[in-house]
Amino acid sequence: MKVHWTTLAGFALLLCMLLQACGGTPVPQTANPPQPTQPVAPPVVPTEMPTQAPPPVVSTEVPTQAPVAAPTTAPIQHLTYPGLPSYIDTQSAVDCTMTDTMGNPILPLKLNPTCDLWSVNRIERPVTSDLATYFPYLDIQKAQLGADKDWIYARIRLVSPVPQQGSGDLTYFFVLDLNVDGLNDALIAVQNLPMSTVVWTDTGLRVWTFADNAVKLIFDQGVGTDPDAVWVRRSTSKTMIEFAFKPSLLDGDITFAWSGWALQGQFDPSQILPVITLPDMYQIDNTCALGFNSNASHLPNWCH
Repeated sequence: MKVHWTTLAGFALLLCMLLQACGGTPVPQTANPPQPTQPVAPPVVPTEMPTQAPPPVVSTEVPTQAPVAAPTTAPIQHLTYPGLPSYIDTQSAVDCTMTDTMGNPILPLKLNPTCDLWSVNRIERPVTSDLATYFPYLDIQKAQLGADKDWIYARIRLVSPVPQQGSGDLTYFFVLDLNVDGLNDALIAVQNLPMSTVVWTDTGLRVWTFADNAVKLIFDQGVGTDPDAVWVRRSTSKTMIEFAFKPSLLDGDITFAWSGWALQGQFDPSQILPVITLPDMYQIDNTCALGFNSNASHLPNWCH
């Protein structure tokens, strides 16, 4: 076989050029050649302990709380007021007083045995227990009852108005005996009525009923089954206390005996009648009893 050297030489020359001058083995190239490894420095060991952060400070003060708002009570809405009172002449209980015809106190002060009959529930003691001080604003001249188709009216006339500064709580009230047996069944009272109150109000006004040896508060300054059931005011002369109440307050019962009262000091409705069971009391006055739509002549304190 014949070898063409010229052809071989050309082929060798071409291969040599491809192998980059035929001087050695070609080194393959990579896309991302590895970087030289850097020596890692040894960790630095501190010669002192690191300073710790201080513990948190806990406050011993009690945080101030916002004031708690008191619960609000909706004002009482009144719808019905009494009109002009109408009184009945035959429903007048005239009472003894400790004054002369000119309205001056009779001195020396003393209890009148005709008017002050504790054993029959007739009291005339608008004075201190030592008979040293007389209170004309406790001394009842007359009590009276009246009515119209909607209201029952009751008033107490006093010897004089209350002074600007009284001596203890001052209570004016009416006792109602519904079955006319000499015991109280209802009590309508006003306490510490302001002198300026000459329009109908429920300020200081309360009503109790008595049943089964228990006393029950059924009306307290507008709080009750009917907020308009009872009213009170002073006359413009300030010498009279007037009450007005609906018959519904007594469950429609308009047959009863009644009497008017005045008291200075501690007031306990459960101890008003019969007073014969109590020790002597002073700074108190009451009227005899009359029957409203009923005969009360059998009562020991009946107005003869």
